[in-house]
Amino acid sequence: MKILKFIAFIALLFGITSCHKSKESFLMTAKINGETISIATSAYALKTSIYKDGNPYVNRYIINGLDQNGGFYMWVTDSTALKTEFDFDDFEIVTFSQQETEYPIIAANLKIIKENGDLLIGGFNMTAMNGNDTLHVTDGYFELPFESSICEYKP
Repeated sequence: MKILKFIAFIALLFGITSCHKSKESFLMTAKINGETISIATSAYALKTSIYKDGNPYVNRYIINGLDQNGGFYMWVTDSTALKTEFDFDDFEIVTFSQQETEYPIIAANLKIIKENGDLLIGGFNMTAMNGNDTLHVTDGYFELPFESSICEYKP
């Protein structure tokens, strides 16, 4: 029964996809209540930077793992253009699921490890709860292709 919960929760978080037109698949991994799960998922990242006097002063990252089965969508705005670690209060996460049992996220953190060419590399941890049933997602890791980068310039 716990394995079914793990699979349902992973489907919720990572948006397991069938073969249809989608972004290239990338591997995302995490531990759910201590059990390592690896999922090939269609996902991508976007980055928007706002520049002033030739220097970025705001970065916005969007991490999209949504498809017709569900998944997650995260976005974080860094008004310093320097932060790489974000707590739950610093970013937004929305989850969608076709499953009957929902596990709302009650705590999370996100870390941007680095940008490597057209890849965004990062990590995450989350806690989700449904009644008395708690799922702990730890050691989350992703390498996602940038769909595009958008730059705005301010005089």
